[in-house]
Amino acid sequence: MNKLHRLAVTKKIAVVITNHATSQPDENLRYGIAKPFGGSIISHASRYIINLAGKASSSLRATLTKSPIKGPQTLQIFIDDCGFYDARNTYIAEEND
Repeated sequence: MNKLHRLAVTKKIAVVITNHATSQPDENLRYGIAKPFGGSIISHASRYIINLAGKASSSLRATLTKSPIKGPQTLQIFIDDCGFYDARNTYIAEEND
């Protein structure tokens, strides 16, 4: 994590780390809180944490859970050939950026 942080600072780039999470069903077959495979070290070292969830591959729910400047927020996002955009049809990023 230290090497990634130094790389981000020296090259002035964003570093994105993915951490797959899973939850196990309880005795009533309801799913509990998702636990990341990478453990809590990644969350301690990260400034921003965005949880992505969704059943359809073109529609996801993005929840900002950790940020130094914003509180928790949830946004519905969609993915197409041009990139991804929110429910207001505002493009967040394009492939050419």
